[in-house]
Amino acid sequence: IHDLYYSGVSAGWKWSFGPNPACANLIERNHIFRVGQGVLSDLGGIYMLGEQPGSVERFNVMHDIRRARYGGWGVYFDSGSSHILVENNLVYDTEDGGLIHGGRSKNNTVRNNIFAFGEKTQLTVDTAPEGEPIRVARNIFVWQERDLFLHAPPARGQFASNLYWRVGNGAQPLQAADTPTGRWLAQEPGACVADPLFADAARRDFRLADGSPARKLGFAPFDVSAAGRRLRAGSTDALPRPPEAYAPAPPEPERPLAEDFEALAVGQGLLGWHLASGGRNELVQVTDATAAGGRHALRVRDELADYEPHFYAYPVRRQGAVAFSCDLRVGEGAAPSLELRDVDPWYSSGPLVTIAKDGLMRGAHGRELLKIPHQVWFHLELRTAVGKAGTGRYEVRVRLPGEAQARVFTDLPCAPGFKALGWVGFCSSGAVGSVYEIDNLVLTPAP
Repeated sequence: IHDLYYSGVSAGWKWSFGPNPACANLIERNHIFRVGQGVLSDLGGIYMLGEQPGSVERFNVMHDIRRARYGGWGVYFDSGSSHILVENNLVYDTEDGGLIHGGRSKNNTVRNNIFAFGEKTQLTVDTAPEGEPIRVARNIFVWQERDLFLHAPPARGQFASNLYWRVGNGAQPLQAADTPTGRWLAQEPGACVADPLFADAARRDFRLADGSPARKLGFAPFDVSAAGRRLRAGSTDALPRPPEAYAPAPPEPERPLAEDFEALAVGQGLLGWHLASGGRNELVQVTDATAAGGRHALRVRDELADYEPHFYAYPVRRQGAVAFSCDLRVGEGAAPSLELRDVDPWYSSGPLVTIAKDGLMRGAHGRELLKIPHQVWFHLELRTAVGKAGTGRYEVRVRLPGEAQARVFTDLPCAPGFKALGWVGFCSSGAVGSVYEIDNLVLTPAP
């Protein structure tokens, strides 16, 4: 299966839990390569969707998977993918990770696979499950650059007896993005950091030596020579290589972001932004009851648990100084937060401010900045630099009512992976029934 612009194999098309006609599928001995080819995004070598009890992926070889802007994975569990067994697969040379488990998927098992040389990362376990977490056991993860994990905290998966090795890094610490290395290894029973002793990883020969430490973990070598057509797996040179049909995808354009809500009707939602509110779109809508300037503002009513209503946009800025500003009016008990992130390869936190229910504003790592008065408008601005000008730091500027000058808080740290701006979002973590308003959202080059 090759020369495709989307996934190699796709099973299931139900975006939630519940009965799914796509179940008990056996996907085995496929050789899947040169798919995606930089044309489309959000794809996998094998893509699964919805509950699929009895489905199995085994003895497949997947490699050379490329995407346009995001999501070029090997094994892809998308929304609600559940009750699936993935074992004895070889996945390598993917633009993103060899494995992604996301979208509320649950009760899946990934065991005795080899995931190697993901360009951006190797593994993502995203979103907390609504049931049993994924089980990841006796796999081999080998990589050369970037972090091993993106978003794989313990609550999202049960990891046991996996072998990890960063080529060229020796036995130095892993780079687990969400959890310090020592804690990760301590919480995974049987975890091992060691060279798996492949025959020739540089030439993509993943046969294991007799003395491989992976064998001691219970890893059972498997034969994938029968995957695909009757050619030795990996002998793609014997197949005609189709010409590139499309030029590489152009970079995401840097669209303007400016909204004062004056052109929107009362009761209308926030245009151009994604909203997570449990289907209750009325919780985030335009109001004429108050405004920082003009007649309209955006009112957010916090009547949900956790961090919702949550709304976000994808502005892109790759180079230079940037400033995101807005006016805020925070009611009693409200606890909004504002964050800018990088999204390549996944979410890396940049400038961040949180406001507690008592009005205390904090920056990165909980650094206390100032106390915000309730029920009054104030101006907030986050400044940073990205690309070659980036320093990995940001500053917060707050101008309170009656003050001519903004209060400035400098030298706040961004996450190490924050290199460009690709996401801005608000979360709502206040008391049920609390309210806050936003006005004059603007993203501009910083002075």
